[in-house]
Amino acid sequence: YVDLYLTNFSNLDVNGNLIINSGATLYSNSHNIYCAGNWTNSGTFDPGTNTVTFDGSSNQNVTTGGDQFYNLTMLNTSTGTSLLDNATVSNTLTLTDGAITTGPNYLILSSNNASDLQPASPTNASFVNGNLRRNITSNTSTYEIGRAHV
Repeated sequence: YVDLYLTNFSNLDVNGNLIINSGATLYSNSHNIYCAGNWTNSGTFDPGTNTVTFDGSSNQNVTTGGDQFYNLTMLNTSTGTSLLDNATVSNTLTLTDGAITTGPNYLILSSNNASDLQPASPTNASFVNGNLRRNITSNTSTYEIGRAHV
């Protein structure tokens, strides 16, 4: 089992699958991670204050193992990303390109700041297809449903 600490460089760009094995820990030390393949976490992921960007060109499967993302950006130029378990984003979720399909799982945005969902309204280019949980602190909010909102 090996722990990996990201230090002395600006970002980690994984052009294949990123796998965190059982007993191992990936410490981002607040460096950004770009993942073009599947994200499989059977160990521990410590995000610090980084951004994980899913930037693949085909469907990507994500298994979080219960660990959170600090910032998460969707930039998949194909069909998007499928959640194989619940995924929590503790700060900002940015939907730029590609859908996040949850199936029976949940994408949870735990921040209660309205500005932590970008863009503020879903687009045809990127949206959550499935279950989205979000903290709301006022009576006026946009609810993201598929490619539109009500």
